[in-house]
Amino acid sequence: MVTISGKTYKAIIADTGTKRAIGLMFRERLPKDSCMLFLFGSPGYHALWMHNMKFPIDVLWLGKGGKVIDLKEGLKPCGSMFNCPQYSPKREASYVVEFNAGEIRKLGLKPGSAVKSRLFS
Repeated sequence: MVTISGKTYKAIIADTGTKRAIGLMFRERLPKDSCMLFLFGSPGYHALWMHNMKFPIDVLWLGKGGKVIDLKEGLKPCGSMFNCPQYSPKREASYVVEFNAGEIRKLGLKPGSAVKSRLFS
């Protein structure tokens, strides 16, 4: 579970190299009130791309303890891996949270916002 601004999301955990590489690819949708939580072994400039995605998403990059260090809204799927941009945080991140597009705006999130999960150290 991930809690942000008093709203709780069921988290799909991406905690292995394979799960992180596949992410939300090939899924038709992300269920309402769900998110994907990427757990990395160490902080880094963990980049994402939208190849083989079927729906737009919002992304949060989190520092240790769950503080938002960067975010991107409304990332759209791309059809070709050759013209598919990569998105990276401005600073090193320990975690990434992906949700359906529009959640960042609904929750009023910005850098410094707190995200809670028992999985954060």
